[in-house]
Amino acid sequence: MNVYKQSSGSLINLGNIPTPQAKMEGNLVESAHRFSQKLNSVDVSQAPRAKLKLFISFSMSDASIASYIKEANRLGRDNVSLVVNGLKKGTSMKETSSYISTLTKGQNVSVEIDPPSFERFRIKSVPALVVYHDDPMYEAKCAISGQTEELTVLEEWEGTLGDVSIAYSIDKLLDSNESKFKAYLEGLAGKLNNADL
Repeated sequence: MNVYKQSSGSLINLGNIPTPQAKMEGNLVESAHRFSQKLNSVDVSQAPRAKLKLFISFSMSDASIASYIKEANRLGRDNVSLVVNGLKKGTSMKETSSYISTLTKGQNVSVEIDPPSFERFRIKSVPALVVYHDDPMYEAKCAISGQTEELTVLEEWEGTLGDVSIAYSIDKLLDSNESKFKAYLEGLAGKLNNADL
């Protein structure tokens, strides 16, 4: 296993999206500058929170995926998302969705088809687990800062690579005294250790 450093899949309800507070006045550069100042003044209560992404593949066995789903269920969808890079080979979106629904039936688990996350966290093989700050404004902040070419170096994250349990991956990350996510990971480790197996 290697240790290295560096959302829920529900439908968007357009009625719940707030009206943007930044107004276009003057030229685009001035408006972008005003908008960036608004982003920098985000209230602490809206600050990004730590979360896990577990990268898997539909080429893994059903038993292996089911094992990860069971473990992720104990942490809940607010703490961990399972992420795949695309559709199940040879199937349509509808068939892939049906397959995911069958695997996750009765579980509090999120499975996302999210190729950009593979790029963002430089995932080349699976399973891989990443702990990061879940910031819904991440891409917008990158665009405003003019650093869209460097998305993968604009945030702190840590991860593990290898076919091991989520609990084992968390323990390996906690073994590193330099983890910036220590308190969060300790809380998750406690949840997994206290869960009825």
